[in-house]
Amino acid sequence: MKNIYTFIICINLVFTSVFCSAQYDDNLLGDRDVMTIGVGAGFVTFLGDLSKDNDLATYTNIKAGYTFNVEHRFGAIMGAQIDALYGTIAYNEISRDISKHRNFNSSLFSINAIAVFHFDNDIIIKRKSPFSPYIGVGVGYSKF
Repeated sequence: MKNIYTFIICINLVFTSVFCSAQYDDNLLGDRDVMTIGVGAGFVTFLGDLSKDNDLATYTNIKAGYTFNVEHRFGAIMGAQIDALYGTIAYNEISRDISKHRNFNSSLFSINAIAVFHFDNDIIIKRKSPFSPYIGVGVGYSKF
């Protein structure tokens, strides 16, 4: 691929998922650490250099993608998260021009290790607040 970074960013931006995670009650846990597990399903599509010069709709080649994540929260502020993505990415160019039938189908796997900084730490936002913003910084590996 000519621009692999744009490709990877597009994959991550286009993937949409719905997460289900465990809930907890501070009155029951006290100051103990919290573990959260999430699973999700969504869509993956290709937006890259092959799709620039054709007449297809942007989301013609949508495939399914699945995610799994685990976060362990240490105290009020810090957490560590591991998440994984598995899916299929494909492109099928449909053209009347015989020289333009460029196609591919590839499995996609991504795993990330993330340090999470929570703002619902009773310093900035109350821990019992329904609004729970956070910032994550980490590294990842993608294979397709």
